[in-house]
Amino acid sequence: MGRMSLILYKYLDITGARRMIANQNLQFTNASQLNDPFDCHSKLIDYSNVPDFKAKDIIHKEWEQEVGENKALNLRNNTWLCSLSKVNDLLLMWSHYCYNHKGVCIGLDMDKVMESVPPMFGEIYLKPLVLDV
Repeated sequence: MGRMSLILYKYLDITGARRMIANQNLQFTNASQLNDPFDCHSKLIDYSNVPDFKAKDIIHKEWEQEVGENKALNLRNNTWLCSLSKVNDLLLMWSHYCYNHKGVCIGLDMDKVMESVPPMFGEIYLKPLVLDV
């Protein structure tokens, strides 16, 4: 007996749903452009707790903190997300993603999505990941 496909849901207003169906695509948004400015924000990670250094190494500690913050910022700027839900009828999702609670919720068979999403993002070859958040 085969495994059941995972179905995830995309909440959209009517315009977004029409575009998605007409173009047969999913919208991926850059992590720096999400509607919640704190999502994936590099400043939410504390890089000040680097290993103890001697007093003369305080410059090294500050450098380590800055390097960590820059790496997180670069990762955020190079990350693209498509947010989906496990639930097809959440009031909060209808209010946030469907204009005046009027829209659609489209179920996506993730096996078929993964077969059709090209694994090339920019110059980097990456297979898309499905992660619980």
